Amino acid sequence: MALVPIFQRHGIFLGTPLASGSSRPHSFPDSATRSRAVLHKAARRPPGTVTMHSHVTFTDEASDREYRYQLVFPKDADVAENRISVLTLVGAGLIGLKPGQTILWPDRDGRERRLKVMSVERGSPVT
Repeated sequence: MALVPIFQRHGIFLGTPLASGSSRPHSFPDSATRSRAVLHKAARRPPGTVTMHSHVTFTDEASDREYRYQLVFPKDADVAENRISVLTLVGAGLIGLKPGQTILWPDRDGRERRLKVMSVERGSPVT
């Protein structure tokens, strides 16, 4: 699988996976991810869980650098405004996490980094 970056910032790779030789992204989430998913109606979502429109603060434990982004649909993504798409690798990986949880993530050099969720705030859709 080749990775085509949507953007790279401070060494964190944010991209969309593509099939080798393809210019079309794989669909997210894959069947393995969907089989583990627990769906909740908006009013019953567990508090403090990363969902669409959440403002997420996370730390790259290797550099101790902190980031804060809002998770949005692709059409609303704007790194300069700290909004990342749910279809980026980081965006898809953060969905469902709570403060204190971590994920391993590849940086632009292919090394795995541990990203730890520090806080989650519910947000509103971008208008």
